[in-house]
Amino acid sequence: MTMTAPAIVTQSPPPAGVTPISPPGTGVVMGVSVVSVKRILGAKMPTTTVQTQPEFHVVASVGLTAAACFIPGTRDSYLAWCKSHKKEPQITSLEEDAAALWCFGDEKPPSPEHKLFLYFHGGGYSLGGANEGMIKYMHTLKDEAKKAGVESSGVILQYSLATEGTGNQYPRQLIQAVIILNHVINTLGWKPSQIIIIGESAGSNLMFSTLLHAIRPCPHVTQLLKLSEPLFMIIALSPFVMLNYKPTLEPAHNTDYLWHCDLNNFIAGWLPPRDDIDVRWGNFEDTPKKWWIGLGKACKRILITAGTEEIMHTDIVRFGETILEGKKDDPEGAEYELELKTELGVHCEPSVSFGVPFDDIPQWKIVQEWFNERITQ
Repeated sequence: MTMTAPAIVTQSPPPAGVTPISPPGTGVVMGVSVVSVKRILGAKMPTTTVQTQPEFHVVASVGLTAAACFIPGTRDSYLAWCKSHKKEPQITSLEEDAAALWCFGDEKPPSPEHKLFLYFHGGGYSLGGANEGMIKYMHTLKDEAKKAGVESSGVILQYSLATEGTGNQYPRQLIQAVIILNHVINTLGWKPSQIIIIGESAGSNLMFSTLLHAIRPCPHVTQLLKLSEPLFMIIALSPFVMLNYKPTLEPAHNTDYLWHCDLNNFIAGWLPPRDDIDVRWGNFEDTPKKWWIGLGKACKRILITAGTEEIMHTDIVRFGETILEGKKDDPEGAEYELELKTELGVHCEPSVSFGVPFDDIPQWKIVQEWFNERITQ
């Protein structure tokens, strides 16, 4: 059977005047400097896109353990956001050390009658999320929904980080993702068709791990995810899709703030210490195409995005093509929607583009347009 490639929208060339950057030297595991990380965490960006900042690519030998010490954890970032926005923290402790961090705007208290934004944050399964930019991204989508007359609530999954000690490697985060979904559906009463999962990078990887578990249960996750109907939608920014990145995969004009050594160090910390654990629910390079058959039973609408300047661009596109091939072989493939779109930008824009107006971020525009066309369906 002849396969047709997914619709890939690439609207912009590499940024004019950007000089390719040499790979970092040996022994360097973080592709951004301490100054750059602090900039990510809240300082204003002086121009409209991350990739035009030369200092964003200064490499410092800090390592994952050190980075985890000065980058706030998920709960600390969430509490800081609540304090700065004068919101009362609402935290629900769940099984297996997971937690639900509720984010309120001006809406009424959470109600199963509302859409629910469930955020799976990025950070290579090693660094905390729920920072200002990520929560801003979620609230901006909530604002778009409200403009369309759709009320919504928001919650962030606090999952365990691989840097927090033994026992927090794969599939720990998948176990916790299943727990929070079962909690909001079975305990709080949300219908799957009211749930929107958003996130970036490792969080996007976790989305697809969770969907895959719903249709093909992972043998290492004891709690099943039995959905009575598909989830409303997922929006996966820059999904982390494979477990062996090589320098040759970087585009010649790569201006991303991540390098292959960063990714491989994230992976090394996240991989389980035992060889008998099947990682195909997280390493999508090895996931058989046929496993994605039936994906429409887990989710109705799927958007995958990638930045043309990011190290994972080629792999994300290939991942999207693999799922689409499974969709075409699926007797019920017409029952769900999958779109893969690429635009000018680096890894995880818009959720990492702090201080930059969303309207100036090309990747935000494709997310906004896609979301607005579907939120009232």
